[in-house]
Amino acid sequence: MPCSELLRWSWSRLAFGLLAFGCLPADTRPPPARAIVSVQASDSLLSGISAAETGDGWAIEYRRFLLGLGRVALEGDRCTPYSDAGYTRIFDMLLPDAQKVSEHYALGSCDFGFAVVQPSEDSLLGPGVSETDAFLMRSPSTDPAVPRRGISVYVEGRAMRGGVTQRFSWELRRRVVYRECSAILAGERISGLELASGEEQQIRIQIPGDALFQDGPDPELAQLRFDAFASADLVSGNADGEVSLAELRQVKLADLPAGAYPLRSTADPAEVPGFVSAEPTLEDYLYTSALPGVARFRDNGSCEIRVRSRFGDPPED
Repeated sequence: MPCSELLRWSWSRLAFGLLAFGCLPADTRPPPARAIVSVQASDSLLSGISAAETGDGWAIEYRRFLLGLGRVALEGDRCTPYSDAGYTRIFDMLLPDAQKVSEHYALGSCDFGFAVVQPSEDSLLGPGVSETDAFLMRSPSTDPAVPRRGISVYVEGRAMRGGVTQRFSWELRRRVVYRECSAILAGERISGLELASGEEQQIRIQIPGDALFQDGPDPELAQLRFDAFASADLVSGNADGEVSLAELRQVKLADLPAGAYPLRSTADPAEVPGFVSAEPTLEDYLYTSALPGVARFRDNGSCEIRVRSRFGDPPED
């Protein structure tokens, strides 16, 4: 092609590109609402649980509480998301102040969901979380309950009664998906978020310190107890003062008082083969019934909950 024709062809392409760019339609949607999601520890997590608050006289306190949380989703037929912030963070939940999870822009009636998850390589680190903490949370193990998975919740603490002290250090490796969350606001149960143009909403996820030691998944009906955990070490375990997950795995729920430590219906062995033991154990209860309680939408809210492992569970919604 002669140089003169090449030059005319190049300019025509450039002019067409500029014309096409100038004809792009303007965004005529109304300004979205801004939803700021944060997470905060409860008093029972920060200050511990007194002996008077438990049904068997054990006082419980936490020394560490690392949490993987994120994948916040605003969705639904009447929801118009303007942005997606589905990343995760690692949080040190023994810090007293609220910590940012993510920001979202949307309009309408939006279902609200989030997840407690094992962090990935690109998960953000919250205040006080070190690279060593992140490496711990991402490291897979040979835990037979959830093999080759990182940690979603890492807890260290101790329980005391009389002159006896029982320590616990648990790497909890299942993930919990919370969807279609609702809460009581001004005396009325409200599902999800109602987001109007231009407004800003603060949405708080609370991390309670009592969930792991309730003897049932319903916080309104359950009592706080530690005896079954202590006995897993002192009676049927090696009595070294450390309550391990392996020791909890040896305690069959059928051997505990009738009605105590029920599994959530979604964790029924008949529904999800291989998800819990053929004879459910106290470790199964910890994973399927207690672990989902470590996060609560708007402090007093509830969500549809799915506890998931690597093997044998249904795909995510």
